[in-house]
Amino acid sequence: MLPTDFPHTPPEGYSYETKEFKPNIIGIWIRNHAGYSYTNDPIKSIWGFYNTKKRCYIAPITHKRPGKMVTLDKTSAYSAMPLLKLALDTTDDAPVPAMIDSSTKDTTVTTTFTDFQAQQDARNTNQLNVTKYSLMLCDALQQNYQRQHPTGRNYSYALISGRKYHKVMQCVNGETESVHAFIDKKTGDVYKPASIKQPAKGVRFNLLIITDREWLLENADWAGGYLYRRG
Repeated sequence: MLPTDFPHTPPEGYSYETKEFKPNIIGIWIRNHAGYSYTNDPIKSIWGFYNTKKRCYIAPITHKRPGKMVTLDKTSAYSAMPLLKLALDTTDDAPVPAMIDSSTKDTTVTTTFTDFQAQQDARNTNQLNVTKYSLMLCDALQQNYQRQHPTGRNYSYALISGRKYHKVMQCVNGETESVHAFIDKKTGDVYKPASIKQPAKGVRFNLLIITDREWLLENADWAGGYLYRRG
């Protein structure tokens, strides 16, 4: 059961679930009821944690690791991670820093400003999380290469953002050499590349699905063999 002061209503197509994490702490999960062709498992992510003794909410680091206490005004219906402002919609193939200021321009809307702001926060939260997890994947790939080839070429991985996709680029001596993977900026779907300009058909993983994300960060190899995992 959700805490009595939990303020959010689940977005359309989502629901909340709770599960005991440890004595005095429950995990609050958000479940996406959309269907994916490559899994029949429930699609859910950790929203955050609640300390029943101290009556406070805690932002998640992972579903196994609570972070810092957070106030409800810093959370959204999608996550207890504090909201940050960003704008990811830029011209195609233009490099984008991880965090960008994104104050919204005045727009004529038919809904109330509160509704509009909630929708904008939700979109920003999803896109922020996809960007963050994409950068974590870049770090994991580089670490995998360094473990396997400690005296090898100066490989690194960088994120370049286009209109629809993040490109995970394989770099040598700081210069981009090839595209390693495509990641949908809004949904978190991960694709292997068909070419440097477009992904191959078929979603391989989704960074917003916690089991997919944690498997990737543990097992993704620098050469991209993991992208063939789902056929």
